[in-house]
Amino acid sequence: MANVFRAMKRAEQEGEFPVAAVPTAIEMDAPPDDAVPSAIETPVTDAGLVTPPLVLGAPAGNVRQLLSDGSYPMLAVHHDRGGTVAEQFRHIRTSLLAQYPDQRFVLMVTSADAGEGKTVTTGNMGIVMAERQDRTTLLMDCDLRRATLTALYRCKQSQGVTDILRGQATLSQCVQRTVYPNLFMISAGTGEKGEIAELLSRPELEDLIEQVRSQFDHVLMDAPPVNSVADAGVLGHAVGEALMIVRMNRTNRESVERAVRLLKAANVKLAGMVLTHQKYFVPNYIYKYS
Repeated sequence: MANVFRAMKRAEQEGEFPVAAVPTAIEMDAPPDDAVPSAIETPVTDAGLVTPPLVLGAPAGNVRQLLSDGSYPMLAVHHDRGGTVAEQFRHIRTSLLAQYPDQRFVLMVTSADAGEGKTVTTGNMGIVMAERQDRTTLLMDCDLRRATLTALYRCKQSQGVTDILRGQATLSQCVQRTVYPNLFMISAGTGEKGEIAELLSRPELEDLIEQVRSQFDHVLMDAPPVNSVADAGVLGHAVGEALMIVRMNRTNRESVERAVRLLKAANVKLAGMVLTHQKYFVPNYIYKYS
């Protein structure tokens, strides 16, 4: 745990990203693709709150335990819109929006290593962004080797990102509606793992980013871990900005620092860092608001 603290503190001192610590109450891991029952039934209408920056903490729990209605608890904002977890996601939303004068953004969501909660963070952030009913939000499943965000939302594994990059589908053909009127999804698509690196190197990627940037107010792209495959660096270079997810008591200093270096080398700006699985109180003197 101390290693993560030191790495994040060093990055904060160097001005690389804003950090702060807030507590929440759920495990932040994505489920296997074939084990996600329907988790969304009704739209969110709550108004957001205004409060500063940018590390979400979450105590560990049992992600495999279903709720009494048979649905997964990981989209906590949907299940408990007034709860602590939902409020912390709203804190992150407010912090992100404060960075953009027009309150519009396209962000890649990634992590240093696998299993840190990036997909569940993306899924919950999509719901709190959709609370802004005068704006449109798009979730993109850009972890093309796993496609867990699509499964988390129970959307169709139909035409998606890979098909657009291949030139076999258009953006309008791939956008799926969710039960939230202003929240949309693009699945990973129908690609083979062996072709993903080649697809991401195509100029169609930047064209796709520009299209979603112009057509949606908030775009969150669930991407692979930075240290695992080169995909995140390529995606990040096209997008320009990233939100990094770090798991407390698991991610070590070297992993965080390596991921930050790789993103900087790809000219990716860190918009912030989200700390998941927080079990212990983090004193205010460790993290200060930027």
